Amino acid sequence: MKFSIPKITWVASAVLLGLPTLAWGDSRPDAKLMQDYNDSQFCAALLQQLGGADNERKAALALAHAKNLAPAAGDTTAEAFNAAYHDTTLILGMVDEKEMKQFTQFCLNRW
Repeated sequence: MKFSIPKITWVASAVLLGLPTLAWGDSRPDAKLMQDYNDSQFCAALLQQLGGADNERKAALALAHAKNLAPAAGDTTAEAFNAAYHDTTLILGMVDEKEMKQFTQFCLNRW
């Protein structure tokens, strides 16, 4: 079976970002909180990668927001947060050009 990069990206994104929310059930935070947490981490990494003073400032805001959400999202230690953030940064390397443009626009508008 042949997989395209966008399909692999989608699968990786679903596994790393979406499926843990389903697996946690009622004892874990709701999907909206998890989406906010994951988006904040992703935007922090993306904006950091883009560079520039304004993007660095936005990245710091996004990262601070993610750190504030971390305990409610289940990442109650620095190690857990760092592992989640690391996983998020790995996704950046799998995103195709079209998705990267969409994510970049989303992050620039949000922060």
